[in-house]
Amino acid sequence: MRDKRPAQLVAERLERATFPDGWVERPAVPSTAYVGPEWSGAAVVEHWTSDLLIHAQDVTPGEFSEVSLVDDAFRDCTWLERFSAKRVYELGRNLWPMPPWSRARGLDPVRRWESGKGPSLLLGSHDSTQQLYRQLLELVLPKVCTVQMSERGAYFVTPMKRGWQDTLENWRSFIRDPVPVGPFVEYVGGGIWELLSWECLGSRYLNSKYAPRFADWKTDDLVSLKSALDALVYSRGTGQAVRLYDAQETALEHAIEVGPELWVGGAPGKWRLRDLRGQLA
Repeated sequence: MRDKRPAQLVAERLERATFPDGWVERPAVPSTAYVGPEWSGAAVVEHWTSDLLIHAQDVTPGEFSEVSLVDDAFRDCTWLERFSAKRVYELGRNLWPMPPWSRARGLDPVRRWESGKGPSLLLGSHDSTQQLYRQLLELVLPKVCTVQMSERGAYFVTPMKRGWQDTLENWRSFIRDPVPVGPFVEYVGGGIWELLSWECLGSRYLNSKYAPRFADWKTDDLVSLKSALDALVYSRGTGQAVRLYDAQETALEHAIEVGPELWVGGAPGKWRLRDLRGQLA
């Protein structure tokens, strides 16, 4: 049974959140570090997030940045499908922090990006995965954008596809039948675009360039492969052998069969898949 982690909204940060006049009264939270199932914490998340969605037009970029969620906090929250994916996007968009220079110049880079023009926009780095805006955007943007990752582990989203408004407005199964960010994303940057995997802080996915070669793999096996490759690349930097779990070792062996010539890398350097066996304990 999957852990109902949405109940673990950080209570002390929610307590400091401010609500505009006219909104529903902020739910009282206990003084414990987390809102747990014994206090119906999931109901707090539902009540509070639903109210934000209803008032999506009233929030501002960076607002509620003090609210921290566990990773994938909304993954089982089917109540979100009372709202369209477009409304979820609108809330995430309005909370999305943009560079200070764009606000100072009165620019709205998101508007041009929504029209399918301009550069990719920064979705966030390793330190923003628990931010409310990012978790909302990651629920819906993969349906209408391509997610990219840079050499520093920062994530970007390409300009919206044509017709994105209708696509998101009519999408009401984004929790039950999601289009997730991973297990593949597009690697961008001259140093990593040709690699199967790049190990760095924030790197969680494999390079979509090679997705067709792993088309018959299950998601769990791809996750095991990525974690195995990260451990092996990191161990190259420390000079220590690494012991993998059975699932990781099996995934690695299968990957070597699929593409022994493929490259992986990280700060310590780059290696072909077939050369990683020597790092195993």
